Amino acid sequence: MASTVPLDLKPIAPYLARANELNKADPPIAYWCNYYAVQLAMTLGSQAPESNAFLFALMDKLELMKAELADNDAVADDAAASAYVENFALKVFNQADNEDRTGKATSLGVGGSWGLHLLGGLMSIAATHPKTARWGSTLY
Repeated sequence: MASTVPLDLKPIAPYLARANELNKADPPIAYWCNYYAVQLAMTLGSQAPESNAFLFALMDKLELMKAELADNDAVADDAAASAYVENFALKVFNQADNEDRTGKATSLGVGGSWGLHLLGGLMSIAATHPKTARWGSTLY
């Protein structure tokens, strides 16, 4: 799969970047970031040949990931997956929030705020803390 996201699929780039960051550290979250990127790309309705090729390659990658993670409930079971993604988002949010409250915001805190913003597409954590999520992601 080409590493450069086609211009008309640019809205999925942050989700793919987060997936690449988490591939080894947290494969189920990487899977769900890729999954959401595919869903989002399909709603964009791009008809460009390079975008279609990119999307098909991403879907192939997603199928490989799903096969590799077939025995992981955070991928195979919808209820477990939802809880897993929610727990991850809350952990990222709490870490960024704690750093912000103590005045020790670091690049990890910036990633945490952006991580929360990005995970908002995966689940409704942004609905739980919408003002904080928006505020934290615009600070840096």
